[in-house]
Amino acid sequence: MGKIQIPVNLDNNTLLSLKKMFREVVMDAMEDFALLEDNTKPVLNKKEACDYLDISFNSLKKLEQAGLPVVNVDGLQLIRKIDIDNFLEKNRI
Repeated sequence: MGKIQIPVNLDNNTLLSLKKMFREVVMDAMEDFALLEDNTKPVLNKKEACDYLDISFNSLKKLEQAGLPVVNVDGLQLIRKIDIDNFLEKNRI
């Protein structure tokens, strides 16, 4: 299917408004991406692990019973992100 091009003439104010709008969209997307990057810590507490997996706490307990490794440091239970990823890969159907 061929491309159809429709010439459009826009005044400078409209062009500036469009540039500003696109710049804001790009900046918002970059901020969202930065937030995602910040949430990928190498070690997660159980709430963060639930958020990372998008599951409930009870579902996380089931994964632990199925062999998901949990690190216990002086009563603090942590889960390494790499262990979650490896566990999911190992149990992939």
